[in-house]
Amino acid sequence: MSGKPRPSLTWWREYTLLDDDYTFIPEDVVKNTLKITELKRQDLLVILTCQASNNNITVPSSCAVTLDLNVKPVEVKIHLYQRPLSADSEVNMTCISNGSRPAVKITWWKCKKQLQHTRESIHRVGVSTSMLTFVPSVDDNGKFLICRAENPLISNSILEDG
Repeated sequence: MSGKPRPSLTWWREYTLLDDDYTFIPEDVVKNTLKITELKRQDLLVILTCQASNNNITVPSSCAVTLDLNVKPVEVKIHLYQRPLSADSEVNMTCISNGSRPAVKITWWKCKKQLQHTRESIHRVGVSTSMLTFVPSVDDNGKFLICRAENPLISNSILEDG
C-alpha cells in the first residue's frame, strides 16, 4: 500500500484492532503482516479487514478476507427407535453428526466390515444424517454396530458411536 502522505496500515476483526505495527519499505510502500498463530472453531467465517488511512478527512481504504476453515465433527450419535432388536425384523437406525465443515462422510460398520445400503443427507450446515435399514440375524447377537463420521479433508477426524 502506498500514498501521500504515507498511510497507517492496520488489521481489524470486526471493531477490534488486531495489529497496528506497520513498516515503511522502499518506493513509498507500507506493509503490515498479520500473523495468526492459531485458528479455532469460533474463527470460522470471521472477517478480517486491512485498513489504510492517511488522514482524518477521507474514508479509509480497506480490504477484507473471510476465514473459511475446515473443522472436525464434534459429535456423532446413533438414534435407535426400537429396542431391543429382534432377529429377522427390519430396523431403521439414524446416525447424526454435527460440527463438521465440510460435511462428514458417515459410514456404518458391523464388527470390522463396512455396511452398504445407507442413505445420507445434509439437513443444515454442519449437520449430517445417515439412515441404515438393517435386518439383524441370530448370528448378530452380541456383535457391535458402529456409526463412523469423518471429515475427509482432516486427518484423525473420526468420531464413532456404537
